[in-house]
Amino acid sequence: MIRYRTTLGVICQFVMCFLIILPSCKENALDAGDLSSYYLPWQSFPPEGMTYRYKSLVDTTLEEEVWDHISTPEGLITSINYDYQQQVVQKQYERVRADRVVIDSLFLYYPTDSILQRVHAQVHTGNRFPFNVTDTSQTWLTHLEWWQPGDSLHIVLERRRTFIGDTIWMFENKPVSV
Repeated sequence: MIRYRTTLGVICQFVMCFLIILPSCKENALDAGDLSSYYLPWQSFPPEGMTYRYKSLVDTTLEEEVWDHISTPEGLITSINYDYQQQVVQKQYERVRADRVVIDSLFLYYPTDSILQRVHAQVHTGNRFPFNVTDTSQTWLTHLEWWQPGDSLHIVLERRRTFIGDTIWMFENKPVSV
């Protein structure tokens, strides 16, 4: 079988392929500005640190969650999470860079046989929070891994954080841009 192709047909096929591929090559431009103010106000913490208390408004039977955050002038943050009995549940060490916050190390505490067993989580990728976003295709990966004691449960936690634009919230029937 002989196929005949004309130059016009080849050019039309090339143009159609180009028009299909072109939109996917376009960069998603976004200038979110500096997002550091949406993270903890670590630069203004008092020397003893800051305590945050969280209470579920949906499930009032849940106990209050307590987080202590202590920062240093060098941009290091120590965060300690306590349960309702004031026992340590988690300790996290973070480093503030110019463009983001990075998890340096994470320790989890499990009660076993009347003692707290400390488990060191492996931090494969510790991106915690980005400060400068310029493209909606950017993704910040947090990848942690650990073995839970007692039942030897292997836990892999991956979070992909993407900023797609500002959000408008309603507070007391007034729009608030976030």
